[in-house]
Amino acid sequence: MKKINTFFKEKFKAVHIVILAVITVLILAVMNLYLIPTIQETAKIYGYKMLDLYTFGYSMEEVQGLIENLSDRQLYLYKFVQLPLDMVFPIFYTLLFVAILSKFGNENGKLLILPFALFIFDYCENVLSFIILSTGANLNAVVCVLASFATIFKSIFLNATILISLILFIVKIFKKRKSK
Repeated sequence: MKKINTFFKEKFKAVHIVILAVITVLILAVMNLYLIPTIQETAKIYGYKMLDLYTFGYSMEEVQGLIENLSDRQLYLYKFVQLPLDMVFPIFYTLLFVAILSKFGNENGKLLILPFALFIFDYCENVLSFIILSTGANLNAVVCVLASFATIFKSIFLNATILISLILFIVKIFKKRKSK
């Protein structure tokens, strides 16, 4: 982790962080402003939402309810547009968080485990979600439990990564102001 930290600290400039942030926000905007509302349109009426939006995990009944309340078009968008985009998204936000953590006081590189763990759990969640959506009514309880755990751990690592990044950023700002 220390080598990765050093690489990002030395090679990534503010402009690179801004570019990563813009790409990350654009992908997030497409997902949050178009794909998620379109996919959830009918399922939300019955109290269901997309699997990765259940911060604290979900049950087999919730998975079944979601699948039963998605139209063919919504299922297609979920499997073949949303999930592939959600496979690209973690690459950009991981690079962004690694760059931020490297720049704002992560001297030994140990904090980089957070965005990398986030990346791994998000990918697991996406792959398992695709499997779930592809099986339809033939849900596998083990796959649902694993996917739910991946969602929970993704949420934990996302919140920890954001919180620590913000704290390091604020500390860096105060240190700069204090030194002036």
